Amino acid sequence: MEVFSKILDKVEIVLKAVGICTLTLSFGILFIQIFLRYFTGFSFIWAEELAVWAFIYCCMLCLPLATRYDIHFKVDSLVVIFPKKVRIVVNVIGQLMCLVFVYFVMIHSWNFFKAHSNAVSPGLRAPMQLILISVPLGMALQILFAVEYIINQTIKELPAKKFSGTTDN
Repeated sequence: MEVFSKILDKVEIVLKAVGICTLTLSFGILFIQIFLRYFTGFSFIWAEELAVWAFIYCCMLCLPLATRYDIHFKVDSLVVIFPKKVRIVVNVIGQLMCLVFVYFVMIHSWNFFKAHSNAVSPGLRAPMQLILISVPLGMALQILFAVEYIINQTIKELPAKKFSGTTDN
């Protein structure tokens, strides 16, 4: 398990860097696009599509980090009233339900990726494979981080990692 967590630590560093880059790219492109439209009346055809693609990659590749740090949106007012052992069971059941959902999303998005492998994006004229692969890739990473979370909760009885808000581990 230690080796698995250390590998995921390295993956986390990459995912954080990709998340920062894609979010910066998305906002940067949108800022330039808005500036050009407002002040010059000119706009790039491809800019909005690239900004959306960057944002999709940011979401899909940072989703596993939310699992690792247990910072997904959730309503936990009912869970916190239970004793610690029951909370662990409820959290693990929730993660298992998420795993089932993520598995089906990964399978169906992979099939969609294969079925639309020849498509080209309208604005960038780039292969749609570049954007379509983000969903199965993000879901596969989500499964890895969810397995780590479940193992830490059950076998080691460790809480989720604490998010520091920095890119350092």
